[in-house]
Amino acid sequence: CLVLLFVLGIVGKGTAQTYPFIDIFNTPFTDLSFLGAGARAHAMGGAFYAVSDDPTAVSWNPAGLMQMDKHQMSASFHHTSFENEYSGNYASSSAGFSGRADQSIDQAAFVGVVIPFELKGRKFVASASVPNSVAEIRGIDFRDSMLLTQELNGRLSMASLGLATNLWQRFSVGLAVNIYGHGYDRNAHAVFQISGPPDDTVINYRPRTKSSFSGWNFTLGGML
Repeated sequence: CLVLLFVLGIVGKGTAQTYPFIDIFNTPFTDLSFLGAGARAHAMGGAFYAVSDDPTAVSWNPAGLMQMDKHQMSASFHHTSFENEYSGNYASSSAGFSGRADQSIDQAAFVGVVIPFELKGRKFVASASVPNSVAEIRGIDFRDSMLLTQELNGRLSMASLGLATNLWQRFSVGLAVNIYGHGYDRNAHAVFQISGPPDDTVINYRPRTKSSFSGWNFTLGGML
């Protein structure tokens, strides 16, 4: 197969970083992978672009939807269990940080439908899917030197609408529009000892960062 794939996108997102628990002000998502759903497709790696022969094609090469001539529904689920503990020092043993990132999630990895139909003698294949979260993160961070604790919960999700048709003989084209949403909420609490006895001046600092994501991109594909 000869596959032509073009990706043009406008997606609203914040700055990604490698260690999201070390900075409380930046966007926590580190893996904004906007293309691809389905265990089979991921197992095939990039080769699935040239195949795209099941309902997950809408998230890879939507032109592949034309290979389906029956109504179909596809659903897959996944379980994620993750735990990570860390600690370290800045410059001395008294200026340290530690934390724990953990999550256990059961959710739909992909739910999609494919509907072939004819319009004025031309065959079309439409698709709608919810490929689940692009990224999800939960965790708690502790910084001993500042007596700071912060809790993070959030995700970035996507839904897709696709349409494909034949332009000439066996040459098909497809378009998928991907819509992104959700966000994250980060609550923190820090205690600062300004002065010792007898004044004992203490400041409680409770910063909260709450963000919402919205955006879209589209995938235009061709298959011969």
